[in-house]
Amino acid sequence: MRFFIGNDHGGYQLKKAIMLLLRERGHKVINAGSDSADIVRYPYFAAQVASAVSMGQADRGILICNSGIGMSIAANKYRGVRAALVYDGENARMTRLHNDSNVLCLSGKSLNIETALEIVEIWTNTEFEGGRHCISLGLINEIEAVNFSGECWESADREKAEHRSEYYQAARTAPANILLDTDMLTDCDDTAALAMLLNLEKQGHAHVLGVTVSSRYDNSSAVVSAVCDYYNRSDMPIGAPKNGTGAYRDDSCFLDVISAEFPHTIENNARAEDAVRVMRKALAGAQDASVIIATIGYMSNLVALLQSGEDDISPLSGRELVKQKVAEWACMGGNFPDDPAKDNVNFTRDPEPALYCIRNFPGQITFVGREIGHNIFLGNCLKSLPEENPVRRSYELHRGRYGDDWDHHTADPSTILYVVFGCGDFFDEQEGVMDIRDDCSFTWDPAEKSNKVYLLQRMDRKAMKEEMERILLFGM
Repeated sequence: MRFFIGNDHGGYQLKKAIMLLLRERGHKVINAGSDSADIVRYPYFAAQVASAVSMGQADRGILICNSGIGMSIAANKYRGVRAALVYDGENARMTRLHNDSNVLCLSGKSLNIETALEIVEIWTNTEFEGGRHCISLGLINEIEAVNFSGECWESADREKAEHRSEYYQAARTAPANILLDTDMLTDCDDTAALAMLLNLEKQGHAHVLGVTVSSRYDNSSAVVSAVCDYYNRSDMPIGAPKNGTGAYRDDSCFLDVISAEFPHTIENNARAEDAVRVMRKALAGAQDASVIIATIGYMSNLVALLQSGEDDISPLSGRELVKQKVAEWACMGGNFPDDPAKDNVNFTRDPEPALYCIRNFPGQITFVGREIGHNIFLGNCLKSLPEENPVRRSYELHRGRYGDDWDHHTADPSTILYVVFGCGDFFDEQEGVMDIRDDCSFTWDPAEKSNKVYLLQRMDRKAMKEEMERILLFGM
């Protein structure tokens, strides 16, 4: 992990011992504190560490002053920071298990070095328990969201917020294992969908096994990587199409700028791993019938997966792997119930893979049609995020061309709602048979049953928009 550690004059000696311990354990440590016993003002150092955690530059932070109290007060003024003042190992464990604390505050005066190092070890190695504790964290995020907007959260909001948090907790019986395939090409809502998914993973609602891009534009992978890096998933397996496959357009208004302005672990498509190998590795390592493949773009990678043969990853063919490991394919695309293929770009821009996958997928397909997301718009909420956020910048570049209104359709974000939470209060399902023609137009016959359903919007548009904004901004 990447730690920022800050201190004033009261924490100088303790900081040196903690930094040595963390580096011995293989962590990257940034010294953001005072390096002498000269009297200094602790808020300056609390600000450096808390802002690094808030903006995603640090996985965790540690702050030390004489009592630890002042540091904790200052750090908790920052969005997304959960700073905990800890005096013993048991509280170090509990604040990680139950509170998912991301800043540890220590007393340089009250703690000896041995106890302090024990606290740091326990706090560093304890994972958030999730489950029922997500309800309380959801309420904290709710308070933060309202208060940062200039209003004041009141307990009158309690019933509504608790119901939403309990629903999120129970929507699926277990966190979904998700493989996300995005075109990440001309539309900014792919960045919002990915950010939502990463926020929900952090809250314990999903496990993201990998992200693949179906665009062969070279900077598509770079932008996926920039978003993953910002949301502390620099270890995310990212794949790109190879051998000339994938859709190509060169009219994106934000990919090159995001790639130039933001750090990203994966340099470009050429440097990314083969998308099919990323998908095969994720499936081979998963339990049977446990993975949801979500496509929010073209089906170039999915068809390549289905048509892949046995290799060093698995003796199973791609079709066999999918049949054994995948519980469902969630496909963003189509205008339901009947589509003349006039504006169904996820099918028509790369039609042969779409036709093959829809006709030959060996399992359940759930379509999230354009009629849902293209009637719900968000984006202006992103203006409240730091300028260092690549999703905010993507919307600024994409939507700012047309004026000050950043609201954009939510075709991809609405798909993330379904993938993570299922139908729940959001959607209903319509079973039927899809007759898709070679030009990607189709009709739907609800009188018969097949392996295909499409979603019907249940929650009203305003409420669904608010849910997506809340997840995008604050995780719940």
